[in-house]
Amino acid sequence: MKRVVNIAVLVLCMVVMLTGCNGTTEVKDAKLGNTSGNISAGGTVVEDNGWIYFDNPRDFNKLYKMKADQSEVTKLSDIRGAFLNVWGEYIIYVDVSNDTVYRIKKDGTQEEPLFSEKIRSFGVGMVVADDFLYYSPKSDEKLYRMSLNDLSKEMINEDKVTLLNANEQGLMYLVEKNDAEFQLVSVTFEGLKRNEIAPAAVVYPVANKEWIYFAQGENAELYRVKLLGNVNDQQKSLEKVGSIRAVGIHIHDENVYYLNLADYYHVYKADLTGSNQQKISNGPFFFSIVNNQLFCLEPLMGGSPFTLSLNGEQRKVFLPWPLVDEVSSQSDQPTLLGNLQMNQSQGIMVADDTYIYSSFAKNGWKLVKSLPDGSDAKVLVEADVRWLNQWEDWIYYINTEAFYAIERVNKDGSIRQSVAEVNGMKIKIVGNWIYYIKTDDFKLYKIRVDGREDALVYDLPISDFQIWIINDEVRLAIVDRELGHLIHLSETGEKLGTITQRKVEFFTMDQDWVFYKSDDDLGNWEFRKVKTDGTDDQLFNEDLVSEVGVYQGNLYYFNGAEEEGIIRLSVNNKNRLRLVQTGNYGNFAIAFGYFYFMDNYSENYDMYRVKLDGTDLMKLN
Repeated sequence: MKRVVNIAVLVLCMVVMLTGCNGTTEVKDAKLGNTSGNISAGGTVVEDNGWIYFDNPRDFNKLYKMKADQSEVTKLSDIRGAFLNVWGEYIIYVDVSNDTVYRIKKDGTQEEPLFSEKIRSFGVGMVVADDFLYYSPKSDEKLYRMSLNDLSKEMINEDKVTLLNANEQGLMYLVEKNDAEFQLVSVTFEGLKRNEIAPAAVVYPVANKEWIYFAQGENAELYRVKLLGNVNDQQKSLEKVGSIRAVGIHIHDENVYYLNLADYYHVYKADLTGSNQQKISNGPFFFSIVNNQLFCLEPLMGGSPFTLSLNGEQRKVFLPWPLVDEVSSQSDQPTLLGNLQMNQSQGIMVADDTYIYSSFAKNGWKLVKSLPDGSDAKVLVEADVRWLNQWEDWIYYINTEAFYAIERVNKDGSIRQSVAEVNGMKIKIVGNWIYYIKTDDFKLYKIRVDGREDALVYDLPISDFQIWIINDEVRLAIVDRELGHLIHLSETGEKLGTITQRKVEFFTMDQDWVFYKSDDDLGNWEFRKVKTDGTDDQLFNEDLVSEVGVYQGNLYYFNGAEEEGIIRLSVNNKNRLRLVQTGNYGNFAIAFGYFYFMDNYSENYDMYRVKLDGTDLMKLN
């Protein structure tokens, strides 16, 4: 069951699961700040009076508005918002970077924190009903409501709530039972009556009039239960909804919309009894419903937003990707790499004449600019970023929190831009081109540094690649994802030959030689070298190598053998030097004459550097 809940959190971005009811005899007809379905999808969009308010994936999820016809797109705030609710002339929302509730007028003025207390946004969220805000603070994790008029608050009950939501009649949330299973609970808006209204192992609840729909169990089978009445009547009303297996449930216009687990997460709809199931679009994608349309994000296209009619037609991409300024082809420099070849495989650091730009686990993979000793540190990008490269005055990277889109930030941190919605990884820049592996098909592509001319390079899945230059010509070495063989390609993807018949775990290149770790079918690992034309494949040494790079005629690698550590060794297997004593190390780079690395044994993944001659070992701040 825990696996299903984890899927819920992943599939619906920040997610919250929802819906509301009550079991009292007095039924309120509250005005909600958003639909229960949209809140269940993270509350990233809400509509009001012909306007759509949304967090914009094109601009790092900052708060925007636009007319229902997608005109008059306007930024309202630089805050990354979620759980958007309309309250009178205000939008109430959560700043997901610090779990603070804000309000802002619909024209973008008078933005301010509503109160200072931090709320549980991830996995819980908040809802607005009438003039009250319902939420769970981080301080005690219980359920509260706050008056939006005078900011007075009161506790509703002492449950530790998960996936809070509501409908017009009351609140709904999940509480954890045994073995990480979650049970559906309803409570009146005033907290006067509390019912446990469905068995445990519940996820994805949404409300529709007198019914609550929810997925249950490992297979996420769709059920429904009566919204009102006493708890015994509610339990008796429990029934399975056809044969549907669903996540991402929405109820709209007498239909259930969902991602079908039985059909590769494609988007389906059915009537409220589970009959007339029909696929309306290939999935998966995240969606909410506004303006009688599906408001969608396409994860396999870097989070590309689009709308879709309720029958799956009239697909319309909006907010065209904001391409950066076009780069003239005359500025191509084919021999200029965006990072040292040594550093490209790890992609955790680049350097200019004065600073290092790094993304370490110790810093939560944020992009940090600092002096070479780690001092004078400044965070340039708060997101989880990987595979750093530089081009002119820009640092390029993959933002893993934005559907693996390619982004860039200038070196002083003042300008951050989205470059391409390619859903990529392991980017490497050479000249004016970014080479990358696309995560949905694992094929090799290239795109210009201005986000234009995206093109397929190699039409078979690969697991890794490296770039090297021969006589000013760009060459590629790729690892075939199925066979593990190392293959030599031209710049355009033409196959020039097979370098190894052995499986390659990882590798590095130096002039005419490839140094690689081989992993055969019997589990035997060897550190070997082979010429780039595939000849003279031989055992290099018997070290237990873990990752390897080459720099100025020397190999640098981690040796897992006892009493070993970080090794420097010439490419002709001479002048062996142990830079650092035995340990468990990862993530390395070279800059300013130092070898930078991470200590996996330390509690905080501490980062160190040591001179290339093994002296001056120090821990970075």
